[in-house]
Amino acid sequence: MLKTKKYMKTRLTIYSLFIFSIAILYSCKPPAYVPNKINAPMITEKNDFNADLGIGLSGINVQAAYSPVNHLGIMANFSTEAIFSKKTAKKYHKTNFGEIGAGYYLKLGKFFMFDVYGGGGLADCKIVLDSNNRDDKTNVNYYRIFAQPTIAFTSNIFKLGLSCRFNYVNSYKSSGTSSDLYKGSLLCYEPAITAKLGYKWIMFYVQWQMSMPFSTDYPEIYQLNPYDFTAGLCCSLNFGKKK
Repeated sequence: MLKTKKYMKTRLTIYSLFIFSIAILYSCKPPAYVPNKINAPMITEKNDFNADLGIGLSGINVQAAYSPVNHLGIMANFSTEAIFSKKTAKKYHKTNFGEIGAGYYLKLGKFFMFDVYGGGGLADCKIVLDSNNRDDKTNVNYYRIFAQPTIAFTSNIFKLGLSCRFNYVNSYKSSGTSSDLYKGSLLCYEPAITAKLGYKWIMFYVQWQMSMPFSTDYPEIYQLNPYDFTAGLCCSLNFGKKK
């Protein structure tokens, strides 16, 4: 009975911290740019395939990667995020983001690997601000170009990767009552640690990620999440190996 109470108390504490983090991140003007989870597939040979589904402070992330030939990987990422206003029960911030990329990977001995990916994507962001009893609606579209190196330890049971994504983000289109506020570009870097635990083809993963600008002089719309935490499941297969 005591163990059950402690478990429920721990779950309540974690949930409260999650909600508190969301409130702090969006207590001011909702940002246009919401960094998605870094795709760290850690593939090491031809026909390797990795897909994962996770949820975190950046919303829901669906990601996949595949190696059609040795040392070449391709990836596709999608994320969606929505925040609701407690007063009106309306969505006041929603972002859909998709991107593709390609890169080079190299196996380093039996348990280590290195890869570097680059690519780009597009985002559609809808923002509703309740002010003076009216909805202040704004639509923002931006693109992101990224480069992302990773070094990792890999085994059939556990994987641990260190990544850093370097981004150029630019809001190229905005419309609505606050469209003038949602314009500009940003250079930032996002280091992350990804841990995976399971066996062979199915693993549970967690990722801790930070977002930091290269300069403090950047548009207000890019008020970055200081950190992001994502957890989920990933599936790794090799389509060229016989069972």
